[in-house]
Amino acid sequence: SFIVIGAATILFFTTSYNKNNRDRLSRSIQDISSSIKQKVGGHSLENEIEHIYPGGDSYLLQQYISEMAQLHNVDVNLYNVDGSLQISSQPFVYNKGVLSRMMDPIAFYNLSRLKKIQFVQDEKYGKMNYLSIYVPVLDESRKTLGYLNVPFFNSQNRLKREISSFLVTIINLNAFIFLLSGIIALFLTNRITG
Repeated sequence: SFIVIGAATILFFTTSYNKNNRDRLSRSIQDISSSIKQKVGGHSLENEIEHIYPGGDSYLLQQYISEMAQLHNVDVNLYNVDGSLQISSQPFVYNKGVLSRMMDPIAFYNLSRLKKIQFVQDEKYGKMNYLSIYVPVLDESRKTLGYLNVPFFNSQNRLKREISSFLVTIINLNAFIFLLSGIIALFLTNRITG
């Protein structure tokens, strides 16, 4: 019974946790996308971001994206229409070459060619798996200005911690039940034979 209950609960935990993460990321990226759409107006995200801010000053947009990332407690990446990273709330990871500055090809294909309004997938870097969500940033005429990405890096580690915590609780509960059963059996045995 311990194995069946444990397996069923772990499956439920995993499914529920993944659904909650996807829903949370979906809400966050929609809020961030709307804010960025208002900020960039009708300009596309050129490599130097010259059309958004005079003189190519991307610092203001970088600062705005960092503020949005902190507000929603997520990392935010902004790609141009060619899938090249323009701004990130965590530029160190991309500047040092840990992750590619190009958008994931499967996500790019789904958004640019298949015209999906949202794309969620599990991505992998080395041994680390993480959830990543993408949406196009559209202007009022539904023209794509760029692509917004929110990766969720700590999702698998947090899930493993929650499952471990649950398993420890189940094991402790079963140990207590076995101990209590042993004490009751000993008491009943003494009453019957006594």
